[in-house]
Amino acid sequence: MPRRQVLSDTERENLLALPDGRDIFIQYYTLSERDLAIISLHRGDANRLGFAIQLCYMRYPGILLGTDENPNPALLNMVTKQLNILPDCWIDYE
Repeated sequence: MPRRQVLSDTERENLLALPDGRDIFIQYYTLSERDLAIISLHRGDANRLGFAIQLCYMRYPGILLGTDENPNPALLNMVTKQLNILPDCWIDYE
């Protein structure tokens, strides 16, 4: 029996969208000292970046990126600046 779709594609997209406002974006995606300590335990820039991005997506909107998905460019920029890592490292994250 096929599953019934509860949300339309548009509703689902709106539910899982990243925040629009700059202040809310900063509130959700600024990494704490504890976050940075945990992230630093991972080896290599690509793994640290990948872990940090997944951590941000788990916080809001509560999902994990799929293996073929790329993070939002604004989020990627914000996280790389906090970690002092180049955004190109995302390509090497597995």
